[in-house]
Amino acid sequence: MKATIPILDWFRANFNTAATGGNPLITIKQLASIPAFALEMPAGQWAKYSEKFWLNPSRALSDLSKSNYLENRYYEGWDRDVKTEMHSGKTAGATLGRVKSFKEKTMIMTKMGDKAAIIVGGWPLYKYNYDLARKEGKSPEQAHEIADRKLGRASERTQQPTYSSGLGHYLQAGS
Repeated sequence: MKATIPILDWFRANFNTAATGGNPLITIKQLASIPAFALEMPAGQWAKYSEKFWLNPSRALSDLSKSNYLENRYYEGWDRDVKTEMHSGKTAGATLGRVKSFKEKTMIMTKMGDKAAIIVGGWPLYKYNYDLARKEGKSPEQAHEIADRKLGRASERTQQPTYSSGLGHYLQAGS
């Protein structure tokens, strides 16, 4: 069990919300990680599938709407401080149409930057692995599970990790 001091957690969470949510450069830095997904597959295939993404982005969004990894990432939060804010009861499940508080409004660009980087950079990886699994005779459901798992692993390496095991000692520690 990690030691917590509520007032320190409150200050830390509010400071980090202001520092990350109020900084548009963080959103730009997140988008810069899009090509990092190419390291997880043959670069030529990533370029080919990236082209397919841009030819039909709505299909890509539809494919990834079934992703267990993304659902958990955006329901749970992707780091300790975002999780704290999201589970404060104010931002859980927030979307653009339901953003109400000032804190939610400051964090929406950070959340959208993270999601855009994973969708644009990760869909080629997802689709590549899905197609490989289908060629190997896997069912659509099995292929989806394989591709979703590989998308999750790659996202944990290219983006802010969701699980605390991917964080350093001091980021895992309590207040």
